[in-house]
Amino acid sequence: MRILQRESVKLRRLIHFKKSLNFSCKKVDTHGNKPYFYIIIKKERYMKKAAKVEYGIQIVKPWSNEMYDHNDIVAEVVRIKVKQLWIAALMQYQKEFDGNDQMLESDWVVASTELKRIQTAITCYGFGYGYDVNQVVDRVMQELDDAPYYRLNEMVEELELELEKGFVGF
Repeated sequence: MRILQRESVKLRRLIHFKKSLNFSCKKVDTHGNKPYFYIIIKKERYMKKAAKVEYGIQIVKPWSNEMYDHNDIVAEVVRIKVKQLWIAALMQYQKEFDGNDQMLESDWVVASTELKRIQTAITCYGFGYGYDVNQVVDRVMQELDDAPYYRLNEMVEELELELEKGFVGF
């Protein structure tokens, strides 16, 4: 009788465990008073996930050529939009200097907050004393031209750009 009580406790634990792990138990055979069980793991656990599709492109790992082509096009659009923002902010800042080029030699610390916001979104760090606007402009343009997909995606989020189609695979 004690053996059956122990087995029923084990069976209750097994059933509780079964509910949490998504598998089933089947009774195989009984030898005397002891039932033997084996575990069948459900197939859903090992089945492949359904393919994810964004903008009509199937998302796969490693990335397909179609994904790279799409992201190349989106990257160019993002670079153009960010450059437009940057140039507009530079033109606005230049108006403060009455349209002359002395603003390129001015210290970066006195630059407008909009310029600093865009610069920080592109480079992920700020510039302090000792940098003039011309040095920062060169660095920003270099960073923008060399930015990988994930950085461009972060720039879109930080600058809150509206895109018709976004990056795929992130």
